[in-house]
Amino acid sequence: MTDLAILTAWGESKGLRTFGDWNQDHANDFLSDLRSGKHREDGRPNGPSTVRHYVVALKKIAMLAPLAQHPLSFQPWPAENASNVAGESTDKGNKTPPLPWETWQPLMVAADTVITRLSPLIIDMQRAFRAARPSEYLSRGVTGQSAVDKLQQHLDGGYLIPLHTGVGRSKHQARGGINFSQIWRTLGISENVRKRTSHNYTPEAIQLIEDAVAAGRMEYGGLMPTEDTWAAEIGLAEAEHLPGVLRAACYIMISSMSGMRDSELQALRRDAFDISAVIPSVRSMTYKSQEVGGKARSWWVPSVVQTAVDALEQLSLTGRLFSRSGKTGQGGEGGEYAFARDLKSFIAFVNAGPEERVGRGTDLDLNPILLRPRDAINATSLRRTLAVYAATYPGAEIGVGIQLGKASIRATSGYVRDQHHAATTVITDERTKAIRQDLKRLLFSGTPIAGPSGDQLENIRVQVISDPKRADQLIARVAENYTLGVVNDCAYREKTAACGPGGPKLADHVCFTTDCPNAVLHQAHVPVWEMQLERHDRALDASNLHPALETNLRRGRAKIAKELRALRPPELLGESE
Repeated sequence: MTDLAILTAWGESKGLRTFGDWNQDHANDFLSDLRSGKHREDGRPNGPSTVRHYVVALKKIAMLAPLAQHPLSFQPWPAENASNVAGESTDKGNKTPPLPWETWQPLMVAADTVITRLSPLIIDMQRAFRAARPSEYLSRGVTGQSAVDKLQQHLDGGYLIPLHTGVGRSKHQARGGINFSQIWRTLGISENVRKRTSHNYTPEAIQLIEDAVAAGRMEYGGLMPTEDTWAAEIGLAEAEHLPGVLRAACYIMISSMSGMRDSELQALRRDAFDISAVIPSVRSMTYKSQEVGGKARSWWVPSVVQTAVDALEQLSLTGRLFSRSGKTGQGGEGGEYAFARDLKSFIAFVNAGPEERVGRGTDLDLNPILLRPRDAINATSLRRTLAVYAATYPGAEIGVGIQLGKASIRATSGYVRDQHHAATTVITDERTKAIRQDLKRLLFSGTPIAGPSGDQLENIRVQVISDPKRADQLIARVAENYTLGVVNDCAYREKTAACGPGGPKLADHVCFTTDCPNAVLHQAHVPVWEMQLERHDRALDASNLHPALETNLRRGRAKIAKELRALRPPELLGESE
């Protein structure tokens, strides 16, 4: 039965012939029967989600009152939303599990390597691929003696006959065979010179090619020369395949470092990166909880995202950056980018050895990306993973110069929090271990410790150094109430906590930093504070600042400089004592 039929049948069983006979008490009675299963014959008890479904249905019936012959004469539960009426939990704890560190860290390192180190050659490959004639034009081109002359001219100029590399859509082309298709597409010769049934069949041209191969004048790939040792063989197949690998790397990096949803990534367009703002940002459209057309907004991002956006702008021939528009852009910018397809190519590229990898070449020194059957790599899991690990290991380096805490300064707290512990329970022990390891490293390093609670840790440092046998015991005791943070750590003591009772609130972005007596600063926090110092300097360089704003900025800058001075020598800070 449909929702409307069930509502109508229940009403008739209560003597309510039309919705015009209903009142709020009847609506409440219906929900009570719905929960107990008495809403219809042979009914079963229903949970909150089903109850919410019918609450929404009754609210919609009320909205349609102007069009109904016998409308509801009241607004059902006017001051409450459907979830509250149904008693449905509105807990927003994120249940998406993060990727394992041993999967995510190699994934991010590989994405950064492809974007920063390999992208220039891949972009050149794509340009060469686009310059070659499309396969549907292979029957066109020079034939007969003109084909022979053109071949001889190229051979005299040092042209090497391209050989199949074993990569490509066709499985019928063995590695080492002559790549006739690439010859026709790059030299402008008609494929008919090789067809015996064509009146343009030119055996002299084929003989010239075979003689060149016999003389050793050939190479694998042969589409373009390169001085990059990571790709020794570049043919049309490699030039078609590898841009997808780069595109996947860009998707991974932007999604992880910006926290953008898939729909927001799909909407990225040219000139999306804005470096004019105090903090670099990327512009796109957001659609969640918005009208159909979406709403423009910006995301603060680390600078590594700019490199990814620049690479995408060179890959794309349309306004949309994630569009598969064909070699010349004739496919337009519509349609959805299939990240899963390029992701498969990306992982295969990273995991393959130098002799099996597309393009072959030297070893890239990348760790393999190992996935369990339950692991999913998509926009949701990528931003979730960064948020969870940034809250767990804020001082950790991914391995490409990207510090977790610094990269996730704008991570939404909903992705860090996990009220059901569906994701973070599995790393609780690891988190405790990480805190102890970081504390041990800090206490034995001899590097400066600052902040209001810095003296407390300095006292612990003295005890640890004077009695190393008690080090583990002392560190474990401190770690019980110690939380790693992005801007500062917290040696939590409830009596002095500026954030109040209930434990540290760093992950919820409720922290008074060095205005709280519990705050601790050390070298892991320096990049974030330096970024804030740079931000204040750029803001102070602006013209026509309001005097009150300038005063506040200078006060804030002095505070930042003071903390940095405690952690760095003055010459590194760029100012005198």
